[in-house]
Order: sequence, then C-alpha cells, then structure tokens
Amino acid sequence: RWLRTNRLNELCEKFDRAAPDLVWSAGMRAWTIAAGLATELKRPLVVQIDGHHEARRLRKFARRQDVAAIITPTEPLALAVRKWLPGREVALIPPGIAGVERESALRDRAEGGPLSLAILGAAAAPAFHRALFEALRAIREVGPGARFVIELPERGGHRVWQQLRRFELGDLATSVSDPVRVQRLLAASDLILRPAPEHRVRPIVLEAMGKGAPVVTVEEPWLDCLGPEQGATVLTQPSAKAWEEALRQLM
Repeated sequence: RWLRTNRLNELCEKFDRAAPDLVWSAGMRAWTIAAGLATELKRPLVVQIDGHHEARRLRKFARRQDVAAIITPTEPLALAVRKWLPGREVALIPPGIAGVERESALRDRAEGGPLSLAILGAAAAPAFHRALFEALRAIREVGPGARFVIELPERGGHRVWQQLRRFELGDLATSVSDPVRVQRLLAASDLILRPAPEHRVRPIVLEAMGKGAPVVTVEEPWLDCLGPEQGATVLTQPSAKAWEEALRQLM
C-alpha cells in the first residue's frame, strides 16, 4: 500500500498543470491505482473489460469505487454489465487488431512438412483438453504431421503435461507460459485451437482470424466475435470425435 501511495502521488504530480478529462483503466491490475488517480484528480473513472471474469470482478469493485463508465468488447457482455450495474454508462467498443501481415515467414514450412498448431487456454478445464489430446493422438496415427505450441500457466501446467505424455504427444509439444511475448508468431500458426471456454477476448485469436487462419473453438456465449459468421469452427459438443472430425477437415 505504501508503494502504491507513492506511485499515485508521483502520477498526480505529473498532472498538476494539465489534468486529463478522464482516467481510463484496462486490466484488473490497474483498477485500484486508476481509481485512486481519478479520486485525487477529481476526474471520472472509465474501466475497460476483456471478458466475463473481469465483468464479474467489476461488480464488486464498483461497490467500493465510483466507476463512471464501462467499455465492453461484445454485445452479450454489454447487456450483462448493464443489468449488473444499472445506472452506469456502458459502451460497446469491439477490439481491433494490428494491421500487419502474418509472420508466416518466421516459421517457413517446407512443402509437405508438419503443420503448426497453437493451443490456447488448455489448462482452463482438464475435461476439455483431454478430448482435444485424444483427437490429436488419433490424427497422428494416420493423418498429416503436426507440431504445436500450447499455452500453459506456471501453476497447474504439469497436469496438462501428464496428459500430453499419456496420449503420447509430449514430443510434439512446446509450452509457453506467457503467449503475449510470441503473440504474432502464434497468430501465424496454421490452426488456432481453443479447447476450453475462456470467456474473454484474445487479441491472438482475433489477429489470426483477421489474417485468415482457421480457428476451432468451443462455444463461447459471451463472445459474439467468435462464431461461424466470423469464420470460426465452433464445437457445441467438444468431444474427442467432434475435435477429430473438425481437425481432419481443416488439416
């Protein structure tokens, strides 16, 4: 708290001569210091959320802090926030993506070489990623070759590795704990796979879709930007058979 207060005082001093019209905060880690800055500067606080988890946390945060407005990335989230926080201004601003070419040249795949797959959010729900791993093992036995990068948190990631070894996929996998560092490279994969619902907008996925990469995902009721109309393959019943059929068709 002492360090936060010092940091807040330093920020306020920078705005002595020209205070901003508002304080905008993106990401839960910034909410507290943004609220303190808004209070000290006597400016409205605007909070931007990326998904359902942050929306639920915002309900509690808004009881303690004066949040003037909320920015949401999808219409379903905007409707939910208006219901949970009546009287607050809610704006729908769909997220954008960088207008750059995909980093395909960085992974220059030889003709007939293995496909590159990016698996995001696999550790969110073990039952979901087991179905995908079972499908990948079946495809490996008779289908085209593939290697994949899998997003795993530092906590709990070992359980997913146990499943990978169980399904004899460990030699094909490379794990990353912080995909932001290789975001553009992941977005350039041949296939983007989302085996578990994350309930939040991922720039990696949007960038891949914007550049034409196939995305296979479980159903996400909070994300109207991730559906068949936008080019994604949505598995309403993400069983091993459903994953295998979808992957065989795309691969």
